[in-house]
Amino acid sequence: MEGSLSEIHLGGLIRLLSLHRFTGALRLEDGETHGTLYLNAGRISGAVLDPNPHPIGKRLLELKRIKSGDLENALQAQKKDPKPKLLGHYLVDVLRVISPEDFSSALSVQAEEHIDRILRMETGQFRFEDGCKGFEDYPIRTGTENLILSSFRKIESTRASEGLPPGSAIMEWAPRAAEEPLEMALRKEEWNTLILFDGNRNLDGVLKLSPAGEGRSLVVVHALMSAGILKKVRFRFPDLEKIALQNLGNMGVVLVQNAYHNTGVSRARMGMRELVRILNELERAMNLIVGPTRASEIAEQMWESVKR
Repeated sequence: MEGSLSEIHLGGLIRLLSLHRFTGALRLEDGETHGTLYLNAGRISGAVLDPNPHPIGKRLLELKRIKSGDLENALQAQKKDPKPKLLGHYLVDVLRVISPEDFSSALSVQAEEHIDRILRMETGQFRFEDGCKGFEDYPIRTGTENLILSSFRKIESTRASEGLPPGSAIMEWAPRAAEEPLEMALRKEEWNTLILFDGNRNLDGVLKLSPAGEGRSLVVVHALMSAGILKKVRFRFPDLEKIALQNLGNMGVVLVQNAYHNTGVSRARMGMRELVRILNELERAMNLIVGPTRASEIAEQMWESVKR
């Protein structure tokens, strides 16, 4: 699996790998920045960022968990090892200058910082290497959904807006399997926004009602979608051209095509509000040809097909 980061939603890709419990390495490259996310049975176990602004050895020195001599000895042992392992192996198991718990804690903080940076990469390439393992001895404990949520909380509202469906879209809580409990530390603003999605209210309505304000709410909703907590309600979009053809022949197909053109609605970003605009334009056009009664009947057929 490989492709361009500009053509996918990275949070969605990770949720897909997590859902199917993949084990492997998701490698990403954006210019001079290279990042790798390791997954173990669908759960993010660790991450590597290159260049790394805060190597684990330097971090441990800053935290005063080890001394400079300890780090030098560990690096020398790693260099001499024909099959070098992670630095933690030499600090914890060979030299025993730091406890497994202290090392794991520092490594988790570093990994979460790397994950945060990696998840916000927007351009470049990605590839997934199935079966590639990493961080098995010191996996991070934070759940995958929390990691995604934490990262996407920090993006700008303009970027969040670009990643959301049309304002007319109806959204709802995403269903979860019984064996998948919600392991997520939601903030107050996230709960307050989440409860506004009732399966009937559209995105624009939620943004207006949210106490966080529209700009911040864009970020909140985008983060909730990225983490897989919210999803867009999929309604059955009617085959307008087929219904028009059955009732009006080829002229009906032309009327549908003209309705799209006149309203400026894109088929690729179709929501309930866009459907209403199309049907209103169609009924107006059909009224001129077959009269108001017949036009209303055909429009009603189109509405009914949404409910099936």
